Amino acid sequence: MEKRISYLLLILSFTFLNQLSAQKTFHLVIGGVGNDQANSVKQTTDGGYIATGAIDSLGAGGNDLYLVKTDSAGKVEWTKMYGGKGDDQGESVIQARDGGYVAAGYSNSFDKQGYDDYYVVKTNSKGDTLWTRTYGQGGQEQANSIQETSDGGYIVAGTSNNVGGMTEKEYFYLIRIDSLGGLIWSKTYNLTGTGLGAFDNCYSVVQSKDGGFVIAGSSSNLSNGTNYDMYIIKTKANGDTLWTRNIGGLKQEEAFALNQTADGGYILTGYSHGFGPSGLFNLYLVKTDSAGKPMWAKTFGASGFSNNRGHSVQQTKDHGYVIGGYTNINGTADAYLLKTDSTGALLWSKAIGGSGGEQANSVQETRDGGYIVAGYTSSSGAGGNDFYLIKTDANGNSECNTQSVATVEVDATAGTFVYQYAAVVTSGASVWKIPTVVGKGGTVSSPCSTTTGIEEKSLSSSLNIFPNPTNGEFDVQLTLPLKGNLTFKLMDMQGRLIYIETKNQLPGFYETKIDLSNQAKEIYLLQIITDNETITKKVVVN
Repeated sequence: MEKRISYLLLILSFTFLNQLSAQKTFHLVIGGVGNDQANSVKQTTDGGYIATGAIDSLGAGGNDLYLVKTDSAGKVEWTKMYGGKGDDQGESVIQARDGGYVAAGYSNSFDKQGYDDYYVVKTNSKGDTLWTRTYGQGGQEQANSIQETSDGGYIVAGTSNNVGGMTEKEYFYLIRIDSLGGLIWSKTYNLTGTGLGAFDNCYSVVQSKDGGFVIAGSSSNLSNGTNYDMYIIKTKANGDTLWTRNIGGLKQEEAFALNQTADGGYILTGYSHGFGPSGLFNLYLVKTDSAGKPMWAKTFGASGFSNNRGHSVQQTKDHGYVIGGYTNINGTADAYLLKTDSTGALLWSKAIGGSGGEQANSVQETRDGGYIVAGYTSSSGAGGNDFYLIKTDANGNSECNTQSVATVEVDATAGTFVYQYAAVVTSGASVWKIPTVVGKGGTVSSPCSTTTGIEEKSLSSSLNIFPNPTNGEFDVQLTLPLKGNLTFKLMDMQGRLIYIETKNQLPGFYETKIDLSNQAKEIYLLQIITDNETITKKVVVN
């Protein structure tokens, strides 16, 4: 019997080690010369990833809602842009049961008054549009979260500033739609009492195990004057309120994400100004029971004047929690990834970033036990902020730009209070079927150089482009660490190829001159491609 047990343990050990060794990690940067970002990511049934956000460097004009599909190794399979001439942005994405995708966010491209409306796009598995809808009630509406419901429809949550024709306040706004985007019902919720419920912002929704819904965000609450508290509302399946909770301390707290836990309760993350080591903001993690009453609360961050926030939280397979957000522990903004046990005790924390700024907006545990993170980076890419996807292993480690950071954990349970106030509920929404402008594109790169068993220097550390801006001619200088193919590719912002040069180059210094004197005065993208690395830089022709 002992031999059989030992043999079984040996098999399990090999299985665990093989799983760890099979964990893929990658950094993927996508975008153009502008401000692009990823706001939501999910693992798909084929093992790859679907992410949504915004891209303003390409497309029809302003921001466009951006969908990116990759395989399990982070290789881009397709990209799609949706929107019009105004600003359109994706805030949340899911894979539907039919294998397609549904993204929700906001658009002002199709509102005749120029206001934002909820924007929902349904595609097939290749990103081709099946239907698009906007929803609103005459003011500014922004959808921040979408989930598929048990009946095959969708629940969409966000914020509206128009209730009864009044546009100076903000309210939780919840709509339920069928599988084709048809409106079933809509509800707005705001606090009553002293009249301070003027700014209620909803960021997250889940369908609870009883078929109802739980929405979370923040409210300029009744408990401490004009500051914010975390604000949770539990509804029936028809949107009628069952209970509300304001959770926080004596200063300012907000919830940016909520998920239901295995025990039927809820986990929330956001920030607190009232608890923790920092004189500014600390990442705030609160676990409640099924009735929304806090069981424990923790804050995480650095001492001194630092900013630390949680934007996404999920319960993991080991019943702990993974949180994604940002921190400036290291002096610049980095994506912040934390893992706790089931009691909220910190197991590890990572800062991910380069010389610029990074932020994590979404995190999910992957089937191999690692984590997929979505956000933005300004440290690499084509310029400005770029759409950023990061895949880590089970310990939060990835290919590059990742380091463990000293995080102070503070138990905030004793100081976390809960209040309950009635919520005023009103109904009303309009739905529009809208034309969809679809595009595709985006420059793909990585901040990490691929290694082959030896340490290699990144091309970017030796790259010199001058003059830039230029009147037409400019020089490119770099040091090639290994023998191989070296390609210079120049494109305009519409992706048209202007210039290409490929050589088989020995290791060492390399210089070439490029002449754009006969080209239009605008911004161009220069790609430098080797067998191991791709760098994209912008060149401005005046």
